[in-house]
Amino acid sequence: MKPYDAKTRQALHQTDVSSILEAWAAYASNEGVPWETRLHWNSPRRRDGLIHASSVSNSCNKFLWMEAMDAEPKSRNDSGMQLIFDTGTAIHEQMQYYQGTRAKVKGYLYEDEVGFGPQNSRYGRELRLCGSADGVSSGWPIIQPVVWEYKTISSKGFGRLTSPMGYHVTQVHVYMKCLGIPCAILVYINKDKTQFAAYKVHFDQSTWDAIEKRLKLILKMADAI
Repeated sequence: MKPYDAKTRQALHQTDVSSILEAWAAYASNEGVPWETRLHWNSPRRRDGLIHASSVSNSCNKFLWMEAMDAEPKSRNDSGMQLIFDTGTAIHEQMQYYQGTRAKVKGYLYEDEVGFGPQNSRYGRELRLCGSADGVSSGWPIIQPVVWEYKTISSKGFGRLTSPMGYHVTQVHVYMKCLGIPCAILVYINKDKTQFAAYKVHFDQSTWDAIEKRLKLILKMADAI
């Protein structure tokens, strides 16, 4: 995948995404920018022998193998863990509100939940991948498309951040490759104080090569059954 040129990368590097989004939260409210949303809670996950992009960061090969074998998922969350997941879902929708209203007012393109799979992605077909990126924008923070991914995190974890977490970098590499977009922005949201930390991730071929090699091995094992 061809990376964006040095000028574009520099422009992206110089954009303080976190501060801009935080300022927009107040603007959208103070100016009464309207937005309507509908959450679909507990939507069933696809079961069609595809590996989900969000699963690729899981270090357990058996987990991915079971997805490739079309195993039925089973949730075993206790109340505490489920509350954490549900808070994350709600905050994701909060971010879509900020991004959607800003794009509308500022006049650039933003699409939420951009999906891919074998039907519209070469790598979705070859590696039996599916998923959806939280968002894709064109026109901000750069003219070219950028993938967005939102992650909630506690104050303790937020305070330790100095770079994006490795497994999240793996996840957005799947999004970038399958969508053909060489840049992603990971936004961490401190769910205790609602602060943002944004990290730009540029596509790295060696990172993708390791992902692809692992997936091919898992699919080979699945096909051998």
